[in-house]
Amino acid sequence: MGVTKPLWFDRDALVTACGGHEQILGNLLRAYLREGPKSLAALGKAVARGNAEQIEITAHQVAGELLCLHARPVAAIARQIERAAAAGRVQGTPLLLSSLELASRELLPGLVPLAIGIERHELERHAVNDEDDGVLITIDAAGCEP
Repeated sequence: MGVTKPLWFDRDALVTACGGHEQILGNLLRAYLREGPKSLAALGKAVARGNAEQIEITAHQVAGELLCLHARPVAAIARQIERAAAAGRVQGTPLLLSSLELASRELLPGLVPLAIGIERHELERHAVNDEDDGVLITIDAAGCEP
């Protein structure tokens, strides 16, 4: 089955949601790997300030990003933060944020290899044909290893 351990995201559902198109999946993964940490940091700042409205808005954004990845259990933590803030209960959000940060870190080992695999496959598919000297240059993806 395509669910990672712990069950943070459903790989098969993610691939299916992208219609099996590697380019779409790669774009989605790169966007999350680039923007997800920024969103989580913004949520951390809102929690540190105790700003219920900002916590609610940012937690909603984080949950949406995670749901796009079919990371429902991680998104559920963000939704808990969102609901707590909406109800004005910001006291418990630091503990929930710690859980969300831990789950997000544990999510990465499942996402990064998938993103690297797509990158490698895209690079291996591309060949540059230098028409001046007729040399075919193949791009080696070995440098994509973390």
